[in-house]
This record gives sequence, C-alpha cells and structure tokens, in this order.
Amino acid sequence: MQPIIAYRLESKTLTNYLRTPDELKTKLEWVYGLRTLDCKRPIQYLVGRMQAQSTGQIDKYEKMQKLVNEELIYFVANVVVLLNANICKQRFYVQHEQEVISCAISNVDGGLVATGELGKEPAIHIWNSRTLECHKVLKGIH
Repeated sequence: MQPIIAYRLESKTLTNYLRTPDELKTKLEWVYGLRTLDCKRPIQYLVGRMQAQSTGQIDKYEKMQKLVNEELIYFVANVVVLLNANICKQRFYVQHEQEVISCAISNVDGGLVATGELGKEPAIHIWNSRTLECHKVLKGIH
C-alpha cells in the first residue's frame, strides 16, 4: 500500500499548464498515512516550550499553549509530518531525498528533531521543529 500525498495546483488553467509547464507550482496540502511496518516509534508526541504571552488572561495562555505546542510528529515516504490535531493543520519537513525511517526529538524542549533516511547513502537531518529549518545534514552514516 502506497501513501497518499495530496497536492493542490496553484490557480493556473490547463491551457497555461500546457504552454508553460515549468511555471506550474504545486503545494503540499495534506499527507495521509504513516510508515509503521519496519520502524520503532513511528509516531511521537512533540510538546515545545511554553510560548504564551504574559497578558494576564488565563484563557489566552491556555489557548496559545494548546495551539502552538502540541503536535504529533510522524513520517511517510520522504516527508516528515507535524500534525496539530487541535486545529487540524499539518506542517511538513520535506528536505529528505530518500525515505525517512527514524525520528528522535530532543527532550529539553522539543525544538530539535533528528530524522534518518533509508537508502544507499543515508543521511541524518537535524532540524528545528518550530521553523522547519535544517541545522545540519550528516551524510554517509551507516
């Protein structure tokens, strides 16, 4: 069974697509499924640092804490998905070139994530879970 990855085409017509295929962009919108057969702990709970503003209102504090910090992190194919189930939104880390097979989250504040690839020349990516920016790529790790 292959994962379903949904893409949305930008507002271009079919006629424009046939004329200029290089200008057509796709946007990853939603990923269905996760890899579970050959890996341990394929889905993990990511809770970050408290990011609520000091407003004096408990409701805003709790709401911001819930919306910003609670995410499930899992992977399918070469996409790492960060799912916020409270607001039904997904974010994606898509810088892997091969299939992702493992994931580890820093236990300090959940800010750093390490994901490993499976393949001929695997790599480990260390990246920020808040900004989705890659800090370091270690290639050729066996």
